Amino acid sequence: MSGKYGLKPDEAKIIEELETIADKEIPKIDNIDPNYNPFAHGVVVEGDTVVGLALFDCKLKTLPESISQLTSLKTLFIKTNKLKTLPESLMALKSLEKLYVIENELEELPESIGQLETLQVLSLGVNKLEKLPESIGQLKALYELDVADNKLKELPETFGQLKSLETLQLYSNKLKKIPEAILDFPNLRFINIMNNKLDKDSKKILKKLEEKGVSVSY
Repeated sequence: MSGKYGLKPDEAKIIEELETIADKEIPKIDNIDPNYNPFAHGVVVEGDTVVGLALFDCKLKTLPESISQLTSLKTLFIKTNKLKTLPESLMALKSLEKLYVIENELEELPESIGQLETLQVLSLGVNKLEKLPESIGQLKALYELDVADNKLKELPETFGQLKSLETLQLYSNKLKKIPEAILDFPNLRFINIMNNKLDKDSKKILKKLEEKGVSVSY
């Protein structure tokens, strides 16, 4: 017997739980476009499973542990909420490819974020992050990283392991240095690092990136 939107009963129950927490309906939608305004809010269903979930302006301070049971979830979009950290249960989402937590109140990321080995896009703009965990270097499939408009003072030593990166948004932080290892990112095509206080060595690295054909904004 299927539940809401033809979902498996356990997944339908999770959506209903989220609706209760958010005090608003989560409608069925066709897709999630993070750049489209009005911003997405709803659930994307394939067959009887949830593959996309967008929670916009729900005043969420946390996510239920049960979210870990959405085992087919590929895209999670959480914008304009009040999350201060990401729950450990999120790290059980082994199919997750795109994670957007934008305009929240994130102060830290769990070290366990490195377990999201299938993650390709990580977008955490407009939060309160002061550092990134060393485990971020384990995200070998990551091609897009956005940590703009936070409070980052430095990047972790493992940052140089993110060799699949194509797009990197670092603007409006408190960075003074960028790692020289970024010169060895073979697929990097765009980096925005405006509104930081970079030292001379970092500016030389950016010049070398430009010489390699990378589009650099600083």
